[in-house]
Amino acid sequence: MENAFSKEQILRLVERQYESLKVDYKREYRELADKSYRKRELPKDVSAMANTLTPDQTLSELGLDENTGFIVIGADEKGNIYDVSDALAGMDDDSKWQQAINSHLDPSVNFLFLPFDHVDAAGRAIKFGVLVIPESDCPPHRIAADIQIKGRIVEKRGMCYVREGTSTRPATDLELERMYAHRARYSEQARRLESEALKVSKRELSRLSSLFVAPQPRSWMA
Repeated sequence: MENAFSKEQILRLVERQYESLKVDYKREYRELADKSYRKRELPKDVSAMANTLTPDQTLSELGLDENTGFIVIGADEKGNIYDVSDALAGMDDDSKWQQAINSHLDPSVNFLFLPFDHVDAAGRAIKFGVLVIPESDCPPHRIAADIQIKGRIVEKRGMCYVREGTSTRPATDLELERMYAHRARYSEQARRLESEALKVSKRELSRLSSLFVAPQPRSWMA
């Protein structure tokens, strides 16, 4: 997924002081420093955002896609930005986030981590980040295997979460049905696009073939 989001857009997202189904502020993400805790909350938060199919129409006012989710790390609901460079130490690379999150989910979630350098109101150089979760084409995303912390199971295999308001909860049967229907629509759309692409390819091949003139064999007879 390409980075189509600017720091200015994310700052405006924080300044509006509004959490929703598709926007979550995390002043501190303590699981970043606690590897065992990280195993539980990161997959849960990201999968819940991907499983939530209700759009946030207010995002379009900022030039952002209303079906995309944003978890801003280093911000609060009062519009403040905080330095989380210590929490992000060792986690400022997208591949590490992919490993920390998608190794615990089935199927994996398509998302992007973006770190931003910033100068706060006091003139201090700080760092914050954002997890960008676009609309998923293959929900539900579930916990892939039991997650244990200190020998205790804290998340069971197969659990599926969604956002409700500004919190996370297990999905209902009706919501799971909606997710599978959403996945089926994407699959059918992909099949149609693949079929159309194949037809275009065949037409193009036929056109090129008609333009190709086979070289005549050279006669060696004098």
